[in-house]
Amino acid sequence: MPVKDLNGVTVLDLDELIRPTDMAGLAKLKPSFTMFNDYGHGDFLKFKYPQVERVECIHTPGNSSGVVDGASLVLLGNKQAGSDQGLSPRACIVSCALTGTEPTIMLADPTPAAQKALKLANMTVDDIDLFELNEAFASVVLRFQNLMGVPDDKINVNGGAMGHPIGATGAMILGTVLDELERRDRNTALVTLCAGGVVRMVRLLGMQEALTLISLGKRLKADKALEKGLVHELAASEEEMAAKAKAWIKANPEAKQPWEQPGYSIPGGDPADPATQGLTYFGTVNVMVQTKGNMPAQQVIMAAVIDSARVDYDTAHTIEVGYFQRLLLDQVARNMMTTFFLQMNQMDAGALRPAGVEKTTVKKLGILGAGVMGAGIAFNAAKVGVDVVLKDISQENADRGKQYAATACDKSRRIDEAQA
Repeated sequence: MPVKDLNGVTVLDLDELIRPTDMAGLAKLKPSFTMFNDYGHGDFLKFKYPQVERVECIHTPGNSSGVVDGASLVLLGNKQAGSDQGLSPRACIVSCALTGTEPTIMLADPTPAAQKALKLANMTVDDIDLFELNEAFASVVLRFQNLMGVPDDKINVNGGAMGHPIGATGAMILGTVLDELERRDRNTALVTLCAGGVVRMVRLLGMQEALTLISLGKRLKADKALEKGLVHELAASEEEMAAKAKAWIKANPEAKQPWEQPGYSIPGGDPADPATQGLTYFGTVNVMVQTKGNMPAQQVIMAAVIDSARVDYDTAHTIEVGYFQRLLLDQVARNMMTTFFLQMNQMDAGALRPAGVEKTTVKKLGILGAGVMGAGIAFNAAKVGVDVVLKDISQENADRGKQYAATACDKSRRIDEAQA
């Protein structure tokens, strides 16, 4: 579709991303994402999956989708709404599904999401005429084909890596597969892709609540997620979840995201609201004071939350991506992730344990010296069920060390009354 300016002059009439090439040219392209290995992601993968001997970067501009500009629109509605407007539907949605997979292996969700959608529709791969999968990387499609058993002539038949305009890709690939279904006189397609963040959480919960969850990296149990409004309902099984989801959709035909509603405002106020001035003006100062400027993640999270709340929804995503990239490339952040995540997990797994020494189950531990270090060791040992005896030069010192452990129990939210 040619793009014209206000005077009707064509300024763009071809896809600038498409470039002539051949297999020899593609083979010469260098990997694009080696920095992720440099910043520890490869080490983390090998730690998380010990069977992985090495991590090779194989994604190049030739097998990855380009970052491009684009726009798309899909009009959804029920049969009555279309009839009232004199519109004929091009397709109907038989089923849909959302899944979340282990985040270390990125872009793996299309397969379980497709399997769930097929199960809900009581269909199989053989019932699908065409598959359209966002080809962020060629490997994503190949993995999907391998696991789902989809033949080459049924998936991304017009090419899938022709650009990836963030926020518009889903509607684009839906339109692409509808066009192809009509050309081939077929009737059933499956569309799947990956998506996610900070922007949505801020608009759903407000800046203060979002900051608490994001900066601490907290995982919520289902009941807490329901309480905070991150989910609408809970279900005990996939079948119950599907039934509740369908009932909710029927009961809320005009459902929109909160930030799409007329008159929406961020819970608790945006950065210009007087109620948030303490957070926006002094929150950043507090972060700097508490971290001494040595923890870039907390600084970036604070900036991303506040800056993304100042602008419209689409611009906010661009801001979030920029801050995320900045954090990935920060040497201090890389060192901290290596130390406090990779190496800490390695230590917990016994990486420095001498070879050939059998593990011993400690039931009772005696500690000489009930000072800060001794009391801290006593607390951590008692926390995992070891009986501890603190010994010092006086009963008073020993009691002080015991009181330290008791106070630590009271302050720890991860220790219930029975454990304490």
